[in-house]
Amino acid sequence: MSTSTEAADIARVVLDSLHDPCVLLRTVRDVDGDVLELLWADANRAACADLGLELAALVGRPVLGGIYVMAFEVVITGQRIDLADHRLDEPPFVAESDRASSRQCDLHLVPLGREVIVSWRDSSLQHSHAVELADRERRYRLLAEHMSDIVVDCDADGRVAFVSPSVERVLGIRPASWLGRRPREVVVAADADMIDRVRATVLCEGSSEDDVEVRLPTAAGDIRWMAVRARVYLDDAGEVAGAVVGLRDVHDAVLQRRAATTLSSANAILVRVTNEDELLAEMCSLAVDVAGYVFCWYGRPVHDEEKSVTAVASSSAHRDYLDDIRISWGDGPLGQGPTGTSLRTGEPVAINDFLEEKQFRPWQAAAAARGFRSSLSLPVIVDGQIDGALMVYAAEPMAFDDHAVSVMRDLSCQLGLGLRRIRDAERLARALDDRRLLNTAIDQAAEAIIVADANARIQYANPAALRVSGYELHEVLGENPSIFQSGIHDDRFYEDMWSRLNGGHSWHGVMMNRRKDGSYYEEEATIAPVHDDDGRRIAFVAVKHDLSRERELQDTVQRDQSDRDNILDVMRDVRSGESLEATAANLSTAVQRFEHVDGCMVLLLGADGSAFPLAIAGASVPDLQSVGRPIQNAKLDLMVELCRSGAWWMDLRPTDGLAAADPTFREGMLAQGFTATAYAPIRADGETIGAVAIVTSAEDAEQWMPQRLGVLSEIGSFAGMLLGPQAAQRAHRETVRAQIQDIIEHQRFRIVFEPVVHLPSGAVVGYEALTRFTDGMAPDRRFEAAQNVGLGSQLEASCARQALLDAVVLPAHAWVSVNFSPASVVDGAAAEVVRDAQRQLIIEITEHNAIENYNAVRRAIRECGNVLVAVDDAGSGFASLRHILELQPDIIKLDLALVRDIDTDPARQALAAGMRHFAALTGTTLIAEGVETDAEARTIRQLGVELAQGYLFAPDGGRIASPE
Repeated sequence: MSTSTEAADIARVVLDSLHDPCVLLRTVRDVDGDVLELLWADANRAACADLGLELAALVGRPVLGGIYVMAFEVVITGQRIDLADHRLDEPPFVAESDRASSRQCDLHLVPLGREVIVSWRDSSLQHSHAVELADRERRYRLLAEHMSDIVVDCDADGRVAFVSPSVERVLGIRPASWLGRRPREVVVAADADMIDRVRATVLCEGSSEDDVEVRLPTAAGDIRWMAVRARVYLDDAGEVAGAVVGLRDVHDAVLQRRAATTLSSANAILVRVTNEDELLAEMCSLAVDVAGYVFCWYGRPVHDEEKSVTAVASSSAHRDYLDDIRISWGDGPLGQGPTGTSLRTGEPVAINDFLEEKQFRPWQAAAAARGFRSSLSLPVIVDGQIDGALMVYAAEPMAFDDHAVSVMRDLSCQLGLGLRRIRDAERLARALDDRRLLNTAIDQAAEAIIVADANARIQYANPAALRVSGYELHEVLGENPSIFQSGIHDDRFYEDMWSRLNGGHSWHGVMMNRRKDGSYYEEEATIAPVHDDDGRRIAFVAVKHDLSRERELQDTVQRDQSDRDNILDVMRDVRSGESLEATAANLSTAVQRFEHVDGCMVLLLGADGSAFPLAIAGASVPDLQSVGRPIQNAKLDLMVELCRSGAWWMDLRPTDGLAAADPTFREGMLAQGFTATAYAPIRADGETIGAVAIVTSAEDAEQWMPQRLGVLSEIGSFAGMLLGPQAAQRAHRETVRAQIQDIIEHQRFRIVFEPVVHLPSGAVVGYEALTRFTDGMAPDRRFEAAQNVGLGSQLEASCARQALLDAVVLPAHAWVSVNFSPASVVDGAAAEVVRDAQRQLIIEITEHNAIENYNAVRRAIRECGNVLVAVDDAGSGFASLRHILELQPDIIKLDLALVRDIDTDPARQALAAGMRHFAALTGTTLIAEGVETDAEARTIRQLGVELAQGYLFAPDGGRIASPE
């Protein structure tokens, strides 16, 4: 294998061996890839002699004049330019002191990647063109033979004409075996169509700019991942003469990336999923659908006589494999495989090749039939016990090297933590339902109180605890109380404390803790374990008294960030907050833990494409408005737009380039001490929804920033998983809010009046005003949506106001009933509409959520003037007897669910009779809703209820105008 130095020496030999003058022009591009200028980059000895310049004097000079125009065209089009008897009359071809002279030359400009080769020959010189071409081809073949990658030359028909010897070193295949074949014939069959697409792209555009990863079979029968890139070359007539294809070995990188992808995607599931079965199922699916493994399943040990293993979750493809095999976790032959060994020993087990591993023979045939070649079994530990094993299978041998095993082992740890979190949350929820922990906290609420679950994860902190520590509630929930540790106490201090707590005893003592801002505070604390009826520990309750004010102990400490310098820690620690801003704040704060990151900003793109910051941690970018407002900085908008195609960074110190295009922005950043900034897209459901931006003041940013873009991209991907659902919810909420505002503004509804009939006489005594929306949506759903976006009172008031206007055509003796929720009554919206009404009005209060403050409702009703109060839907929802007693209504409306089929249901009749008796005792009027048949009406009347409404009396759904 030749080294890069040897390849460079060979290239120099080839260049200097050419008789014609030959130079290399290099492009200078901006961050978008656009060409800014061309520079003289290299020249052979013939060119230096012809131009009368030393190489050092030529290199670095800008290309000017006609040569620049032609070279720029070659770069843009990718097509060579050949000119006969072309006049050269500009520097450096002619000395600047003698511009009047000129030369006639045959000129050739040829594209070479991002560079251009320029060669020329005096027209008077005659050389054998055929000899030169043969000599040039021999030298280029010499170059290809010394490259470490595989180089393939295909003819115009697409068949292999030349293969570099490196194919034998990489794949074990002799070069001659590929000659005459098409590239699609030498890759695995599943990737043949991908090769055809590469060929189509190359023939259409001249080259394939991006690497395409395909699999090639080796001489040993294995497969190897290779990155493919190709470019065509033309003959003298400008027609495609063939293509050069480069193959680079990326096998190890693909396998390592696959493991990392599994881990990063799994963290999004751990954040989102709250159900154990769903968690395991999605873990198995992502290993196949996202990471690219062929099969994944999760098995648990069964404590039966055979010590069998049962599969509780799996990916869909190859699920029948589990039906064809038997596995044990015992010591017998069926327990020596990877699954049984992991469940028995608690250690990961990797099988590098099923065809060679003796211990895998019982399952060899079933695995081979499905294309499995290697596997990894990962034990999952929950509460110190082996819960099960996650089995992952790959189509390649040696798919799980030490790096992949290390990454996937971290995944199994995360899965164990996720299962424990779900189970602990369920246990704690049951305990809270019993109000055991709540009563303990209330009894001692005078001091700072922190409640943690059985695994020491904070579930509750009262205001006193938050005030003394300086944290917000969302910042401590789910965290270990160690976030308050100052580092002053040694390990023995905490070991003694936990020894008592784990032994079931309370601990009392004084500890030095640390606030969020880094200052110290001293607390006298009593920590006690809490147990359920079975004696199982379910939580810890800490009651603490702040001693810092008395001792006035204030000191600052350096936050230790040495163990937080990798992306996996961020994925473990950051969880969704109560709001989109809280989640972004959690993320931006965590990103500051990375070395050299002095500030982080999370931006969200609005529907119009403008960007606004959700959170800013540490240093901020100059000229930004406050969080939540659109950015009034065109340069920053451009930077966010650029990162749609991927993560990128910018050095702020050079005086040229993108940063220098906006001097105000650049000078503002430099004035704050920043040397570089970087951006990565935040994507959700395939769309770019925002960006993560970081700044640094490190002087050596150019040495490490390019390599950190991958880490920043991972942060952006993780941010998309965290922020995507909340961003979608916010967008939906804004859409619904706009719809409700449009309905209110343009009155996209109509009012119908359903009559209330006096059953003995048949006379109409009143009407209930009902709202019908023009788009056909059910009124209860529309009003609920309005409440959810904070427009419930406005919509109810608008509908009631229109009802009173339309009611002028109704008989003056008839009362009119309008509907209001308790919230609209309490906030005064109801009073504003009905206070000055000119007819008898009834306010119907329908509540499908519990009323928390009846006093406030009663006070607000008194502000409504001379109105009657009706309780709607009696017998359903929260309209209970307490509801009626608290509101003391004038009218109780029996719910249609109680009235339906009352003529045939003795239970309903008994309940209605009871309500009639209650109404008689309290002087309350009853109205039966939803009466549809004569039989129901007769039964209602016989039970003593004289007023009714429903389809029987208004089959047309209500009247807009008064009855005849």
